[in-house]
Amino acid sequence: MKLNKLLLGFITSLLFLPSARAAYMCSELFDTQPDMSAVRNAILSTVGNERSYFLRPSMKPHFEEVEFNEKIAESYDHPTETDEGVVLFHGNIFAEGYFRMTRLGVMNPPSTVSLIDQQPWFQWDPVKRTYTKKFGHAENVLLSPNMIDHKVTLYRGINADQVAQLRSLKSGQTEVLNQIFTNKRDSMFFTTDEESAKKWSKGYYIELTVNESDIAKVYTGIEYNYVEIAIPSKEVMQKSIASLKVHKHKPTGT
Repeated sequence: MKLNKLLLGFITSLLFLPSARAAYMCSELFDTQPDMSAVRNAILSTVGNERSYFLRPSMKPHFEEVEFNEKIAESYDHPTETDEGVVLFHGNIFAEGYFRMTRLGVMNPPSTVSLIDQQPWFQWDPVKRTYTKKFGHAENVLLSPNMIDHKVTLYRGINADQVAQLRSLKSGQTEVLNQIFTNKRDSMFFTTDEESAKKWSKGYYIELTVNESDIAKVYTGIEYNYVEIAIPSKEVMQKSIASLKVHKHKPTGT
């Protein structure tokens, strides 16, 4: 009996440690995983523009040809592409490249802020064993695995001029915000994946810490095989800039 109490106390104490809390939260997602038929039914329920976000027009939904069970399991560790345009992350379904397809190269594109509410995705319900279509605000699902002490660390590859801009902002020169946020570029992109950020690097990459209270003010989605975060708010950028860390990085092959 005494051993059982000690064991229970040890497990309980772990849940109050930041890393243990994150691990516990992620383990909850493993209880009931979706299967191929659930993924297939969810994607085939899309129509119009939604269909093109998840399945590009030139692609056919050959879901049976993909080893979904293996890919679903992989998705709990990192974003996993399952078909052209479809990405799974923690068993939920996201449209790869939604931001890119919606904003870039589009006449009169919607603002990044508006996309926070509009992005379509599917959330897995392990109790009902089905997917529920959602619109926008995927930040909890996408960022929770990286949330520690109510904060998430973001990374971005940049060049020397951008480093100078951000250092000026950190020193209190708030007018720099008008150079970062312009009519054509209304947001700054980051990722939770440090290695992906290094690939964007032009000599440097940075890290920035954003508070959980500000997460709802950013756009979150999937780009290729990593989580993408767009900060479209001067307020969030100004509040987070104190945490700025700059790393030199020489891209591979240079």
